[in-house]
Amino acid sequence: MFGGNLLAGTGALAVRRLCSTGCLRDRRRSRSRVAILHEGSYAGHLDRTLIEGLLLFDLSLRGKTILLKPNLVEYIPGTEVNTGPRLVRAAANAFLAPGAKSVLVVEGPGHQRDTFLVLAESGLETELQMRRIRFVDLNRDEIRKVT
Repeated sequence: MFGGNLLAGTGALAVRRLCSTGCLRDRRRSRSRVAILHEGSYAGHLDRTLIEGLLLFDLSLRGKTILLKPNLVEYIPGTEVNTGPRLVRAAANAFLAPGAKSVLVVEGPGHQRDTFLVLAESGLETELQMRRIRFVDLNRDEIRKVT
């Protein structure tokens, strides 16, 4: 009986100490940094919608390099599997408009290991070339140390 009381007392003391040091306090921001934007289709005004969405946040983009990972999975003709190429291009444009230095699109599909096949067949390669946006294959490109 004594051991059980001692254990319960020790547990209560530990919880009290955690509560008094603030370890259990909610550290989330009072307001989430998320915007839900509506655009009827990929044929809509994606660039404008995304730029308006970015303006909702106080982001310092001037001179920064932005990394986009669009979640390419594989290419299945007639099936929407990947993030739409027009949306990726519109996102790149939205970051470049307020002064980002560059946008880098990176991907390493797990299903179809031929990244450039997925890139070409999905139509994303054409969209990136139109805007001269660099692509990095996370499955095959060389690793470089960044300091």
